[in-house]
Amino acid sequence: MLAGRVSSHSVRLLTLCLLFVQTYANREITYTPITNFSGRILYQRNVESEDLCLNICYDCLYCKFVSFSEDICTLYQMGSNTYSLNEVTYELKHTADLDYNPTCAREVPLRPTVRFEPIDVQNTESITCSGAPSDVTTIYMYFTDRDFTLFANTKLEDFKVAKRLDFARTSQPHCDSVPVFTGPSSSRLYFGTAFNVSGYHFLNAYAFAGKCTCNGACCGDIAIDEYYWKGHGYAYVNSLHSIMRYCNLLNEQQQFFIVDAQWLV
Repeated sequence: MLAGRVSSHSVRLLTLCLLFVQTYANREITYTPITNFSGRILYQRNVESEDLCLNICYDCLYCKFVSFSEDICTLYQMGSNTYSLNEVTYELKHTADLDYNPTCAREVPLRPTVRFEPIDVQNTESITCSGAPSDVTTIYMYFTDRDFTLFANTKLEDFKVAKRLDFARTSQPHCDSVPVFTGPSSSRLYFGTAFNVSGYHFLNAYAFAGKCTCNGACCGDIAIDEYYWKGHGYAYVNSLHSIMRYCNLLNEQQQFFIVDAQWLV
């Protein structure tokens, strides 16, 4: 149980909440304003609006509280540090967990929940190819101060680059090409055309379900596996780094093939 959590009685006294509606799911959540809570900062980002900040929290696996002030979005997870903030801070609640019927001041659309369908691995035999294709998209894996993972195809100046993942920028008709997306929080990658909907961002990158060449170049020669790293998020790796080797890792049993993958720490 979260220490310092606002009681259900005090929640009823609040007249403002935010109702979030998912387009493709019969499920709603609310963000309820609070002033005191116990948690731990996940990370901070500069964002354009409070709506985007709240969507980032929803998309982030561990976000429980979120605040927005002067274009700074601060995400908090459950923890033991006590906070009393001047800016409005919200607590995420699923309506199924609430014992009251909230009257909300406004509604904000969420990204839809899309179910990932596992993609069968195709050809894994050795291929003959040379060098990288001319068009490559690099997606960086970043560590926050607490080693929470983020992914972006641009430089995030406030975070430490941990790994680079090179993807083909164009699909290949002779291979099973898998487009790569991310969500508002950039906390994981999403693979497949099912994520080509509003709320997800295409990273101009393609992975492949099997080994793949493109005009003699190595478009998909390096296998990466998706791991869930408990307490830190997701990782897409071809080899386990020493900082991850003895951590609580769960292999998601999904493999893709890309141009290259290199640890930078």
